[in-house]
Amino acid sequence: MNSNIENSSGEDYIARELRAIKETIKRCCCALASKEWKVDCNCKCQGGGRQCLCVANSVCESDDDGVATVTVPANSCITKIYASFVQEMGEAKFALIEGISEGTIFFCHRFVEDSNFGGEFDTTLVQPLCVGDEDVTFTVTAFAPNGDIQDNALVSLTVVYCEDCCTPVD
Repeated sequence: MNSNIENSSGEDYIARELRAIKETIKRCCCALASKEWKVDCNCKCQGGGRQCLCVANSVCESDDDGVATVTVPANSCITKIYASFVQEMGEAKFALIEGISEGTIFFCHRFVEDSNFGGEFDTTLVQPLCVGDEDVTFTVTAFAPNGDIQDNALVSLTVVYCEDCCTPVD
């Protein structure tokens, strides 16, 4: 008895599954699906006539004074942002994440505590965010209920990005 289950066209189940796996690899991992591939500076690589995402970089900072800051290089595309704060019970109530380039805030988000001990925020940007021609500084700051910086909160910030991703617009 054949252990492979065949469909009406005589194709066995294992062969169909192997083809499906191969197609998934082609779509998601072009570097594996093709011997010839290239990076096209848009957080994607090209291979076998298809584009897929490439390896990203990250910067991370953690500090216990209520503020953490990281810098993302110019011409990078941001794909993910993670931030958190931890404090004594009930002290910090919210935190603010800001991305500033050339004195202009181009990303800002507040998040509140989700327990008595802290809060967290994470986002995956559907469309990578281009930081432009200058480095960008991201800061997360924990605040007390009265609006003062909560300088004894432990904060952390991670930004994931692809380098040399932005294409100048003519």
